[in-house]
Amino acid sequence: MTALRPVHVVACSLWEAERRIVLDQRIQKAKADKAQALQTAAGEISNFYKQREEKLNKTKTTNRYVQLLSHIFGQVCV
Repeated sequence: MTALRPVHVVACSLWEAERRIVLDQRIQKAKADKAQALQTAAGEISNFYKQREEKLNKTKTTNRYVQLLSHIFGQVCV
């Protein structure tokens, strides 16, 4: 003869199953959010280095012209 389980054991088991589902959903959402954040950060870093390189090249070119003109005219031209 099988013994009946008390109602609180069944309710607790149901709650645990539902809780596990909720926690699994949160874990999946956290993983997706993290992947999105990493992708966004990678894009921002790439853009930063691109802009930095452009700025450095522009400054380098400007400095070369200033140095050339100061050499030609014997004074600093800004």
